[in-house]
Order: sequence, then structure tokens, then C-alpha cells
Amino acid sequence: DLIIARKLPQLVDIRDESTDEVRVVMELSPGAKEENALAYLYKNTPLQQNFNVNLTALIPTSNPFAGKPTLLSLRAMLLEFIRFRVEVVRCKLEYERSKLAERIHLLEGLEMLIDVLDEVIKIVRKSDGRADAAKKLIKRFKLSELQAYFVVDLRIYQLSRTNVEEVTGELKEKRARVKQITKILKSEKALKGEVATDLKRVAEEYGDVRRSKVVSEFEEVELDKEAFVQHEDCWVIVTSDGWLKRIRASNDPETSRIREGDSLFFTQQASTKDTLVFLTTKGTTFGLQIHDLASTTGFGEPIQKVFKFSDGEQVAACLILKHGVDTEGEEFFVFSERGYGFRYEYSQLGVTKKNGKRVARFAADDRLAGVSHVQGKMVLGLSANGYCSTFVLSDVPQLKNGGKGVILQKIPKDDALVAFVGVDKRERLWVDVTKGNEKDLDLTALSIGSRAKRGLKVIKRGLPVVGVRRKGGSKKSDSPKKAVNLALFD
Repeated sequence: DLIIARKLPQLVDIRDESTDEVRVVMELSPGAKEENALAYLYKNTPLQQNFNVNLTALIPTSNPFAGKPTLLSLRAMLLEFIRFRVEVVRCKLEYERSKLAERIHLLEGLEMLIDVLDEVIKIVRKSDGRADAAKKLIKRFKLSELQAYFVVDLRIYQLSRTNVEEVTGELKEKRARVKQITKILKSEKALKGEVATDLKRVAEEYGDVRRSKVVSEFEEVELDKEAFVQHEDCWVIVTSDGWLKRIRASNDPETSRIREGDSLFFTQQASTKDTLVFLTTKGTTFGLQIHDLASTTGFGEPIQKVFKFSDGEQVAACLILKHGVDTEGEEFFVFSERGYGFRYEYSQLGVTKKNGKRVARFAADDRLAGVSHVQGKMVLGLSANGYCSTFVLSDVPQLKNGGKGVILQKIPKDDALVAFVGVDKRERLWVDVTKGNEKDLDLTALSIGSRAKRGLKVIKRGLPVVGVRRKGGSKKSDSPKKAVNLALFD
């Protein structure tokens, strides 16, 4: 798939020659470097996978019923595990010692009666029941209640000389084990030794051969993305519904295949090494390298598959950043439908992550209308109802971190700012309207005013206005948004 999509120019073919053993053969392009091909495969395929480990754990506190959430290092996590295992072993040994003590107590009672077994049997036979027999044994031999009932419940054959010797041996064995456990519990080193022994037993019983290596130092293969992008001229196509693709430069974008009911929003020739930037109605910028666009004669892919758009968010404008061209100091206007705006530097744009980068923060009832390149010494704003305002460029502030900007042109609720461009006094513009032919706008006939004014009504017929173009610019403006975008590049 990578080869077909021309994502990996270093490879021309890949073959699966697996038999009993896995064997995959990759055929390199002439002059291609093996390291670059492997670096790309490691980065973009399951050939190598990295995963993150979140070592957050509840650490014991002075309160036995509550733990403290703590982010641990690998060493700290292992130490906590060892401490936990030591505590488990301690509790296990203390429980075992308590059970042994109970058994020893019973056997000690039986040991006291070894030389008087005949008398014990006689007392039991003459008693009126289990409780009476136990009571008489307690009184006669100073036994505890547990010891007395233990003796009473024994069968006659268990009081034979052989069984008594077995009891004596068991008592000796259990006393030795209690002594050993007490010694272990008094030594932290001995407790850890028990933990190690237990872990070895688990490893021998349940362990298997490690399938991956654990290394402390490794060299990560550097991936130079530019090495995988071949320069190729193409047409960039963005539709009104937000579908993206690129086609060969020899194809005609006007005849390119798009979905039914959709229309072309933005088309421009570019290189696969250039960057395509989107500005949305909510003031967010998204950018990706044109090489990453789907190269297809089909519909392409929706922009929501590449970037994360919020509800109701749409593309308002598109820009192409040329590869290798220094844009330092170059600016463009950002303006909203309610007449707010500012200047912003091209150098602040580029490839973004899925969530994009917020550059404009307009009011909830406002949205970004478009952008245009900063040029000339004057600016001209034009509303949908044909009102035009002109003033000097210096009245438009530059914002480094974006924002709302200032009022460029006073726009009432029943109107909207559709174009805001930099101009010279002697320039002439085409004004695109919805009905009829474009209108010729002579700037020499307009007086220079100040910002935050509604301006003069210069277009009275064919309303609403959908955009402006410079003289000599393309006349293909079949949609309001497209007319704004064309003004960026004339």
C-alpha cells in the first residue's frame, strides 16, 4: 500500500517469500539507501512498535485503608513491588507460625499424658459424655480446654505407643519450624531471601523463554521526512464539503471528479514539498505537507479524517506555503464577518497536529470570513451589501499570538464583511457580485477614511457582493468563498 500510494520512493517492490520461516524481500530503488527505507518502515508500519507505560500506583500510607496515588520510575516501582512481596511473606510466615503454635499446644497436652495413658482411658470411659470427660481431664492433669477436647476426640488406636511416638516426632519438627520462622521474621535480609526463593520457584514453574530483549542503551533510527518526499508538481484540490486530494499537474482540476452536490472551493498548483494550510470559520489553522494528501482521481478523503474539527467548523480559506521560500516579515490579513481583524505573519503557520492551532478568537456570533495577503499602503474592506471602507495599512495591528483584533469596518447585523485586501491608491479592482457581471471599482475615486466606519455604498446592483479581484486576475468565481481565495494569489 505504501508503494502504491508513493509514500516510500526508496522501494519499488516488496515480496513475501516466506516458507517455514518468515522472509520478506524489499527491492530498493536505484541509488536508494537501505537505512532510509528501514527508518520509514520502523516509523510507519508494525515492523517496530513503541508503547508507553504509565507507572502510576497507590502507595501505602499510615492509613491502612487509603493509598497515595504516585507516578513511579521503573526502579521505584520494582522497589515497591519488593516491599509488597516482603510484607506478603511476613504475613504468610506469621500466619504459619500462629497455626503451628496452635498445633504445638495440642500436641504438648498429649505429650503430658504419654506415661498415664491407661488412667486417661479409664477416666474417659467412666465419664458421662464428651464434655464431662474433658472436664475431668482438665481437673486431673491441668490441661487447657483445647487440649482436653483434643485428647477426648482421639480414637483409641491413636493412643497406641506407635502413634504417640509419631506425635512426639511431629512436635519436635513443628518446634523447629517455629524457631526457624521466628529467626526469619527478625531479619530483613532473611525475609528478602524468602522472597527471592519464592520468585525463583514461580519462574521455574510458570516462566517461559523471553521473546524480546531488554536493553539499557539503544540507537533510535533518525527519520528524515524530506528524504521520503519526492518533488512532484501537482494540483491541490479542496471542495466546499471539505474533501481533499491532489492530482497530476497535467490534469485539469475543473474536470476532476467530486461528489454529487459538492463544488470546488480551492485549487492551486503546488509541489508535493509545499505545505497546505487551512483557516477555519472558528479561527483555527491546520497544516499538512501536500505530499500527505491522497493522490487519487477519485473523491479524495474528508478533512475530518486528517484533522479534528469541532461541530459546525468549516474551512474558510486556504494558503500554500512554498517549500524553501523565506516568509519572514511577510503578513496576511485575518478578518471576520462582523468586521474584526488583524495582521498575522506567515512564519507562524506550518504543519500542525490533529487539533490544529488557534489564531483568531472572535465572538460567539462571529466567524472568520477569510484572509488576504498584505500589500500596498492602503486597505479596502467590502461588505456583502456593497459598502466600501478604505484607510491606511498602519491602522491594522499585527498580533503575534492571534486574538480578536480591532474593528476594521462597522458591519450591521444584516450585513457581513466579505473582502478585506491591501491595495494602492491607483489600483483598480473587479467586484464579483451574485447577479450580473463583475463591477469595476476605481480606487482613485475613493477617499481615504479611518477604520471602524461603515464606509460608502459603492455597489448598488447585483447584490450581494461575494468578493474582489485585482485587474487581470482570474474571473472564475462561482462561489463567494472561492472569490476570496483567488484574491490571495493574484
